[in-house]
Formats: sequence, structure tokens, C-alpha cells
Amino acid sequence: MVCTIQCQGVTFEDIDWVLFDKDGTLAQSSAFLYQLGRLRSRFLDAQIPGVQDPLLMAFGFEDNQLSPQGLIAVGSRAENEVAAAAYVAETGRGWVESLEIVHNAFAEADANLGPKQEATVPIDGVKDLVRSLTQSNTHLGIVSSDITQNVVAFAQHYGIADHFEILAGVDTVDKRDRAACQAFLQTTLPNIKPLDSSRIIVIGDSLADIQLAQYIDAVGCIGVTWAWNTPYAIPGAGAIASTPSDITILA
Repeated sequence: MVCTIQCQGVTFEDIDWVLFDKDGTLAQSSAFLYQLGRLRSRFLDAQIPGVQDPLLMAFGFEDNQLSPQGLIAVGSRAENEVAAAAYVAETGRGWVESLEIVHNAFAEADANLGPKQEATVPIDGVKDLVRSLTQSNTHLGIVSSDITQNVVAFAQHYGIADHFEILAGVDTVDKRDRAACQAFLQTTLPNIKPLDSSRIIVIGDSLADIQLAQYIDAVGCIGVTWAWNTPYAIPGAGAIASTPSDITILA
């Protein structure tokens, strides 16, 4: 069974699959990511004095604000580690040593923050949206730049795991990798139901979600800005939702 989805005057018909991003889309993670970026840069600066400010800029901090399109908001953990290690390596340390220093500092930041799922609650209204899609018999998945373990932990912790047939992190499919996205389309999704990519829509808050939609030839992507205080553009989105209630499910 398929459904029709409307968002801000734009209609997407015959939708069979909806693939959600997690952080910034289902989960309110901006405060957590802000703290995480601060801690990572602070712990690295304790070992490599002078790297904190350039690291904060690299992570996406500007004027004490975190950009929703910055590295720490959009990038995977591995991408953040590589970026941070580049700054450490500029101090004359070897690449392997730089990666190890960053890995340990990131682990220390994790230990100070505790379980991510407890600090990243569902955004108001997204549970209702998910339930509406489930009631329309639409197939749902989460495809996140976080690791799969954290995707599963979030969905289980807040009692929404049963609504999703796919809980995938970057270790399952990297949505910035065209080949990985196409393999995901050709192998994972058909195991659940034969599919037509023109009946898939992506819902997410970043350009990475636009890329995922493009790479799997989805009908489009609904860009969402509801997790951030400052409005921002998501070029390529078929529609923009500033609140979950902007998305309406029609039978």
C-alpha cells in the first residue's frame, strides 16, 4: 500500500518507503553535539595546546553557535576524527600517532557525556508523524551518519523501533558514498519488499540527505529545519518543513 505525502503545498504521490535521518530529524541533538564538539576540542587542546580554536571552526562552530551544516552536525565520527587528526599532524606528529591521539580524546569526550540516546530526545511531533506513516502501511527506515549501534539504541530507548524495518548507520550505508547507497538500494531494501525507487522519499536536515535521495533515485527529499534555532537553506530539497506538522499523510 502506498500513501501521498504533502508538505508546504508540495505533493509526493505513491510513496512506499520513507527513509528518515536521525540526528536533527528524529532526535533533538543540537545541544548534545554542541557539548560534544566543545569537549572534543578541549581534550585535544589539553594534549596539543593551540588546536582548540581551529578545531572548533572545523567542527562548525562560529560565534559560539554550531552550524547545522557543519562537520560535527553532518559528518560521521570517522570523518570528524580524520579532520581533527589533520590539525594534530600539523604540529609535526606522525599520522598514525595523530589518529590515536584524536581517538583517545574523542573517547574521553564520550565518557564525559554518557549514553547519547539519553541526551537526544525525539523532537516534538515526530512520533506522531512516524505513527501516521505506520498507520498508512508505509515502510519506514532510518539511515543515519551516526553508527548503527546508536541508531538502534535511540529507536529502542524511545519505543519507536517497531515502526522501522531498517535501522542503519554509517557502518551499514554511508549516504555520501554513491556506490554504498546504490548497493543499499539493490540489496537491503529489496530483502523486505520489491521496490521502485520513485516511490521512496527521504526526510532529513542536511545536504547528506539530499545526496542519499539523489544516489538512490528517490522521488525527492523533504528538508527539515525543526531541530535548529536559526533557519537555514537545504539546496535541492523538494520541500522544507519547519515543524513535523508541516508534513501531512494522505491515504
